[in-house]
Amino acid sequence: MSCQIEYQTGQRVLCVMTFSGQLTWDIFSDALLRSQVDIPDKTLPVDVIVNMLDSRANPSEGIYFIRHAGKVSSENPHLETVLLVTRSATASTLINTYLNMNPARRPRYQLCTSLEQAHAILERIVHSAAEDHP
Repeated sequence: MSCQIEYQTGQRVLCVMTFSGQLTWDIFSDALLRSQVDIPDKTLPVDVIVNMLDSRANPSEGIYFIRHAGKVSSENPHLETVLLVTRSATASTLINTYLNMNPARRPRYQLCTSLEQAHAILERIVHSAAEDHP
């Protein structure tokens, strides 16, 4: 299992986290911490794509992963959007359950089934934000 983290910086920071293989608590927790610490410009809005298409996790630990991610993300005042990319019905159910239990966080998170869908959603969000703040 591994996690590759890449950043793209412009008027916003895009952090793409790509998980592969068996997801463990240590790898997930370390990746979340690295993704926050290594942000190239901590003054810009941050969007995150979490690509879990090639990873798998033990479903019994899933809610802990999601809850921890929610806590870490709430500590970043510049975090705008988190796009979770998975085709796993179990992961989608766990994420939706977490968001139903934490409705204030729902506007920030979106589930996607492909990277293309995630990038299209992000493009609409960025375009809308640019129109709101020319």
